[in-house]
Amino acid sequence: PRMLSILNRRAVFDAFLVYCRFGCTFKKQSRFSGTLPGFNSLSCKCMHDHEHLRIRGSMEHEGRTRQVSEVAAACPEALCLALGWLALVLMIIAMWAPTLGAPHQPREGGFDLRPCRIESRGATHD
Repeated sequence: PRMLSILNRRAVFDAFLVYCRFGCTFKKQSRFSGTLPGFNSLSCKCMHDHEHLRIRGSMEHEGRTRQVSEVAAACPEALCLALGWLALVLMIIAMWAPTLGAPHQPREGGFDLRPCRIESRGATHD
């Protein structure tokens, strides 16, 4: 229900990406949707210049045996950093160039990012 309410908004930006482009050994395709303008700039495809680990069976991870699907469920750290940097850059652009159509104007004491949301399969990042 929460994701549907985001998708029903007018200004929703989708990023279609694969985790292997963010340092993972497996090719997990994901769709992220958010209200940050420019969010779709994270979209990327596999370069097909490496091998992928199949998401099945078990593997050694951080000193213990885990299901590959369990490891693949986590958002790669590099993707989390990319999301953070994108939010920061877009916030700066919106503060200094309001003519670019930023959805929220700066308010006294800073920029209000609360209305901006990013969601993906059960994980919400405000």
